[in-house]
Amino acid sequence: QLKESTQPTRAALENCISHKDWGNAARAASNLSDTYLIIGDLSQSLVYAYQSVEFADRSDDRYEQMSKKTTLAVTLHQSGRLSEAEDVFLEAEQLQRELQSQFPILYSIWGFRYCDLLLAQEKYQEAISNLQEDGNDPVSLELLSRAYQATGALDEQHTIQSKLRAINMPTLEQALIVVPARAQRPVY
Repeated sequence: QLKESTQPTRAALENCISHKDWGNAARAASNLSDTYLIIGDLSQSLVYAYQSVEFADRSDDRYEQMSKKTTLAVTLHQSGRLSEAEDVFLEAEQLQRELQSQFPILYSIWGFRYCDLLLAQEKYQEAISNLQEDGNDPVSLELLSRAYQATGALDEQHTIQSKLRAINMPTLEQALIVVPARAQRPVY
């Protein structure tokens, strides 16, 4: 059923392209890339991820360029192309610095995605440094807990897990991360 849901988005993408509406074309291609990634069709996900970057570049919208580079980087990461993914994340992070100098690193969903790659590359200290910047978000805390566990910093992991279990806010992150964290046995 999820694959069937791509048809309306592909139609919207074609419409945006025909009208040279590059910003919306970039968003539609990015959504298709994410959907195909969820389905597990990495080749289609890559096609649309590259298109999203191309259309974002045509739009001249720096925010779209930054966010669509992270879409591409995630798909490269999931395709096992870790070095390429890191290069694209670094390009996105440079755009982030240019857009918001007060936030020199990727944050929110873009930062989580980048830190997930850093963990996959076993670059734990770099991931920890980035994740500590966003210390109250459940996704950041979950990734930070994993990084501390991988480095053997069990006291820090325990502190983060306690903080994670104490979060009580009605968000999607709360349902997806905090509830399962509460069900886990604490690390000591």
